[in-house]
Amino acid sequence: MAGQTRALLASQLAAAALLVCAVLASATKRQPYPVECQLKVNGTYAIPGLPLAYDAYMPAIDNETMFLHSQRHVGAAVTSVNSVLARYPELRELSLSEIVSQIGTRRFNRKYAIAAADSTALRNNAGSLWNHAHFWRIMTTFNSSNPATVLTDAAPRAGVPSLKAAIAAKWGNATALLDSLRATGAGVFGSGWAWLVVRPQESGKGFELAIVPSPNQDNPLMDGYTTDKTRRGVPILGVDVWEHAYYLRYRNVRASYLSSWVGLVDWAAVQRNYGFAVAGRVDAMLC
Repeated sequence: MAGQTRALLASQLAAAALLVCAVLASATKRQPYPVECQLKVNGTYAIPGLPLAYDAYMPAIDNETMFLHSQRHVGAAVTSVNSVLARYPELRELSLSEIVSQIGTRRFNRKYAIAAADSTALRNNAGSLWNHAHFWRIMTTFNSSNPATVLTDAAPRAGVPSLKAAIAAKWGNATALLDSLRATGAGVFGSGWAWLVVRPQESGKGFELAIVPSPNQDNPLMDGYTTDKTRRGVPILGVDVWEHAYYLRYRNVRASYLSSWVGLVDWAAVQRNYGFAVAGRVDAMLC
């Protein structure tokens, strides 16, 4: 009997392993990325698809990490968001960016009569969904996007410098910008993110770039939780420094992950996001 039990368990484990391998293998095909309006299916949120196959981010990020990150970690956040929104039909009419940017503010919580526990759940999980939908969009294949050739001199609108010029004015070049972003990410205590943001200058004239951290699944859009105004802005580039983003390959050596990750930055997407940020089209970044 014991031998039969062990044999049955072994066959079940083998079948489970084959299933995971099959899922990973099927993901080698390029997947279409859903636009913001398609993040919802029949009124509920779905897991944002990756623009590339799970193994397309190697050698910086392995395919197993991308699979688990997308399907398990973000998948759990999607389930939680849908569970909360089922209790607040009016919130389902808002875009993800509208929820994320207002959750936690007194006015928003009063208007929709959001319970404290549900507000916290949305902060953590709607934040996670937004952050990751954004994160997937600013990565491409390793070392395939060179800022020296991708970034142009085209200004997003009159009176606003190009992203190329704004980076040069602030850091000198994109490499120095990424060095600063890596340092900020390495300095996040526990779990969180590091972001390149666009925000109005204090003078009210024009915009400026800044690099800021955020804890857990917060982001610089969250006026309800980002009480330090110097950490607010519209993210145009961000890196996830939760251990689940890198632990399988780098263990607890976050700095090594960040050094490799910068090779995935899609500068065309960052430049596109800069234009959207200046135009106030935050949701368009998730498309």
